[in-house]
Amino acid sequence: MADSRFSCLGCDGKHWILPVRVIRSFEYRNFRTIVLKDVCPSWSSETLYDRIREEVLVSKVIPKPYHGIPFDTVKVEHRPHSFKSSNPLVNLDTEEIVARGDETLLSFNLVDNTELCYINREAYQAYKLNPVHLVT
Repeated sequence: MADSRFSCLGCDGKHWILPVRVIRSFEYRNFRTIVLKDVCPSWSSETLYDRIREEVLVSKVIPKPYHGIPFDTVKVEHRPHSFKSSNPLVNLDTEEIVARGDETLLSFNLVDNTELCYINREAYQAYKLNPVHLVT
């Protein structure tokens, strides 16, 4: 990438690929998936948030209605070689949130190909209390 904010200094050539589900609506199961390439394990979580936000704005996979959603949380959905939730949208069994800050991605026990969700925390909490699925 040409953007110096997302440069990978000190990674020893080890770059990750992280799939991210951008969830617009829990009730209607509206989501799109973007794939972040060349993610450096030594990035801070704030850098990850910035990279996801930028990808949502420039990706052709994400339609314009997603741009108005106040996404504010990155949640760990699934780690490679571990169990998956029976819920096809989001894992309600765990509360692994990647908090904003200066901590590195390694400090959150993230690894290559960890699936993440980019969500609105308020909508997630409401869905968790009442996991109803509506049909369009």
